[in-house]
Amino acid sequence: MGRGCRSVAQSKNDPALAQKCADLAKPAESALVVAAAGVDAWSDADQKNVPCALADAVSALPSISALATSLGVPIPPVAAQGLEMAEALLPQCVRPVSPVDAGDGG
Repeated sequence: MGRGCRSVAQSKNDPALAQKCADLAKPAESALVVAAAGVDAWSDADQKNVPCALADAVSALPSISALATSLGVPIPPVAAQGLEMAEALLPQCVRPVSPVDAGDGG
């Protein structure tokens, strides 16, 4: 829907319609970022990599906040406090580097 909407806005050279298209796409984009972070966090948790699981979860918070705000849901202060606590653990996130990632793919 987003691309079709943007195409129509561009073909009509209608900045107001282009903005409406962008506004419609924001919640979907936020939801995709949240879902991707959730998959990453699940994988890290499965590998018992708690600091990286937290890092992945924390990376989703701005998108969750934007999505909630766009839906008119207030963000509780405890969410900001949780973010601060989690950020203190982020430097402990170390992911193993695979040979392919290190440029030693063979």
